Amino acid sequence: MKFHSLDTRDNSECDTEIIAATEATVDDFVLTWGSDYLNRSIKPEGCDWRFFPWEKVLRISFLPTNPLKCFAAYTNGRLDGMIALSTTDKVKIELIATAPWNFYKWGTIRRIGKGLVFFAVDASIKIGKEGVIFLDAVPEAERFYRSLGMKGTGEINSKNLKEFIMSAKAARYFVSSFKPHIIS
Repeated sequence: MKFHSLDTRDNSECDTEIIAATEATVDDFVLTWGSDYLNRSIKPEGCDWRFFPWEKVLRISFLPTNPLKCFAAYTNGRLDGMIALSTTDKVKIELIATAPWNFYKWGTIRRIGKGLVFFAVDASIKIGKEGVIFLDAVPEAERFYRSLGMKGTGEINSKNLKEFIMSAKAARYFVSSFKPHIIS
């Protein structure tokens, strides 16, 4: 899937493509996100949600029996985002992240997060789930997910993260609002 992202440095649109993750994605992650990703994160005690083990998750997702599948968003050859989806009984975003240089207000490439969520909604539609998706949100991302039409389910996971759902109705609205940015 390709979509138009926005480079805030010169306010120009660029093309971002979401593809299945490969061994090259692991290398790109280690080389480009590695130290920057860790330096911009708040280090909690032990290994917590702020340190998604992307390298391990990517490698595990390559196993044919693993229901978790990883995808990478590339803009002009640079890894700008990743998403891990499970689609066993429902479509769930297990992990999602944009590159460290795209975090919050100072981000350089915009729409990566929305593009990754759109990708998940599209996957849900393709398997007959009407765009319904689930995810467990880190606290600082809850507002973003609400802005996309997602709502809390009331469930809280073992890491104290709230579960969110995008209903079929919210998915239809989100798809129609993001569709102008879709290339293919």
